[in-house]
Amino acid sequence: ALPVLLPAGTTKSGSLLLLRFDGKQTRKFSHPTAKPLALIRNWVRDFTDLGETVFDPFCGSGTTALSCLYEGRRCLTVEQDEKYYKIAKSRVAKLTTADCLLPYTPRRVDDETLL
Repeated sequence: ALPVLLPAGTTKSGSLLLLRFDGKQTRKFSHPTAKPLALIRNWVRDFTDLGETVFDPFCGSGTTALSCLYEGRRCLTVEQDEKYYKIAKSRVAKLTTADCLLPYTPRRVDDETLL
């Protein structure tokens, strides 16, 4: 597969930053839409302030959660697949000793439950 250049934000001088995405993240975490940590860290810095909370309803392998930890933000994530939940939990545990992930509890949500 050919590498893809993704916009990662701008420098203080206004120059566009591009990150090379060659799929290594996808292979490393066996997740079909894994993104480079540097890309998500840039987005977290660009669009939030220190201490703010980022909500990621599709946690996957935990890249957004890691970005928030590195950048001084709080993060609330949701992941329905136990495989990716375990990957995310393992990655986050390498950065912090805080028990910040709730146990995986699969639940079925019916449309009626949401009403």
